Amino acid sequence: MLRRAEATCLACSLLALATAAHAAHPFITDDAYTQGSGKFELQLGSQYTRTDVEGVTLADFQFAPQLSYGMADPIDLILRPTYSVNVASGGASSRASGWGDTNFVILGFSGSSPERAFPRAISTVAWIPAAARRAPI
Repeated sequence: MLRRAEATCLACSLLALATAAHAAHPFITDDAYTQGSGKFELQLGSQYTRTDVEGVTLADFQFAPQLSYGMADPIDLILRPTYSVNVASGGASSRASGWGDTNFVILGFSGSSPERAFPRAISTVAWIPAAARRAPI
């Protein structure tokens, strides 16, 4: 078993040998260019909110995966469905869940290079709204 000093030395050595890692998206902005021809990217986004109103707790969870496919270097095809779960607890408790709005977009970029590019939605091919008959909370 390694002693503490040897383990610390080993950990420092491994950190010194590590190469630079490239992360995905920053927390606030989006990336500046497309996936590239023939490449895919899957983003798994979610959000959760909770509010207390007059003794009733309202909670909402939304899962929104986004699949991007590079049709060509400056053009992506994007599919983004959403799934929501709404819960009310305390008082009149209830739960409703189901698929929400779905976007299907072709996104292109203008500019001579990724550093100078800016996004432009070429066409929103389809926007499929959620069913109008959602169960009330």
